[in-house]
Amino acid sequence: MFRNCAIESSSSIKVENQQGQEDDQTTEEMVETNSPNFVYVPERRLDLENYFNIYTIISTHLLLSMQDLINWGFPFFRKGSRVANIRPTVYNKDKKIWLKREDKMRNCCRCDLEFKLSKNGKKSLGECVHHPYRAIFDLRTCTPIHPCCGKKFGEAGCKSAKLHVFDQLFLNELEKIVMTPFENGLFDPKSLSIFGIDCEMVYTIAGPAIGRMTVVNWYGELVLDVRVNPNVKLLDANTQFSGLTSEDVKSAPDCLKSCRQKLFKLINRNSILVGHSLECDLTALRLSHIRVVDTSILFQTTKHKPSLKKLAQEYLGKSIQSDNKNNIGHDSEEDARTCIELLQHYVKNNF
Repeated sequence: MFRNCAIESSSSIKVENQQGQEDDQTTEEMVETNSPNFVYVPERRLDLENYFNIYTIISTHLLLSMQDLINWGFPFFRKGSRVANIRPTVYNKDKKIWLKREDKMRNCCRCDLEFKLSKNGKKSLGECVHHPYRAIFDLRTCTPIHPCCGKKFGEAGCKSAKLHVFDQLFLNELEKIVMTPFENGLFDPKSLSIFGIDCEMVYTIAGPAIGRMTVVNWYGELVLDVRVNPNVKLLDANTQFSGLTSEDVKSAPDCLKSCRQKLFKLINRNSILVGHSLECDLTALRLSHIRVVDTSILFQTTKHKPSLKKLAQEYLGKSIQSDNKNNIGHDSEEDARTCIELLQHYVKNNF
């Protein structure tokens, strides 16, 4: 039952553990050091040999490299720094993504209009006319088309909202990012865990915030589902995509910190997290974790990231994120499970 597995160790950055303690360690040092420890597979009626082989394949071949993490905008820590860093990516390098506290100008992430907050900074002013879905290239017409309404790129939006929303964050949010806790001794079962994770986002006066976090294990079983109240003024629950209503968000029992503490009961710094555009989820969680598989990168074949919906249809033959009367918005449990299924498909067909 016990297996040898290389686990990184070192020292010098802020790491929040379950007891709320802090340890020093840098992301770069975690990658550079390689000292073996013994860990074991979580108990379950399964072929342990097969599980360990899968874990080894993923650890050896499919984890994002440190440079990939940096290039794709994942939170990371430099040597000697106690404040996290998030680099611009090819998708946002020309946008203003970080704000100073006194800055009242914002860019609406739905209609792309620049707007100004009210004087007290508590209200997003102006009607937002937008397309819920970005334009995609249509092979039949050879033009970019918005799938929400069929209009061509550049034509007036098909939906109206009372307020503008934005995905920019204040610079001081970087100071709130922590690193996943150390393993709890040599035989911590978390060290060989593989989890799929997905977060649903809402819009607040302080920028995007997590409204729900869902975690499934390697077998697609739900292990954690947390509703989160951002504890700042809510602008839009983003119901069409989050599946959450304003009441869901305002009545949520957890805050960001308690949500993260619940996650830390499942994972340590050696656990593998699987997700789609996972840098967004980790930024929302204010968490730096470097052992990740990102299906948007794993299955990328062009300069643009493929959507999870497209990958599910193409590789798994199933429809997800369906908009109908009984299923409004995305389901983070469905999305997290789909990421695991995509990784299983990739391993099965490539190794």
